[in-house]
Amino acid sequence: MALLTVELPKPVLDSLKRKARAGRRRVVDQLVETLTVALDQESPTPCDLAASLDGMQFLTNQELVKATKAAPARKISRELSTLRDKCHTRRLTKEERHRQQVLLDTLDRFILIRAQALVLLKQRGCDVSGLLRV
Repeated sequence: MALLTVELPKPVLDSLKRKARAGRRRVVDQLVETLTVALDQESPTPCDLAASLDGMQFLTNQELVKATKAAPARKISRELSTLRDKCHTRRLTKEERHRQQVLLDTLDRFILIRAQALVLLKQRGCDVSGLLRV
């Protein structure tokens, strides 16, 4: 592990200390986890997502309809619900918190893709009313 000295604004340090105390952790461990989660959220980058959304204009109507299907979202929602229930009874582990963040990011991405598919289908004159139900 590398050694790094960082100057933090007092409000940031105070926030880290509060979170560390709440989790009964060292401040340095809280900082490492916070940075790790923040850096994991960078993938995929907003530019990658924007490129994916732009590229959807070249999909066929059938491919766009397939992109609106909610089966993956239902599975993600069930797993998130399980994690939320665990959170009510105990503190989530580091791995569970990370999994929760990955699931939320995946769900956000799915929602954006689904919305773009619906917009493109509507622009092409397709009736999307039957696809709006989740």
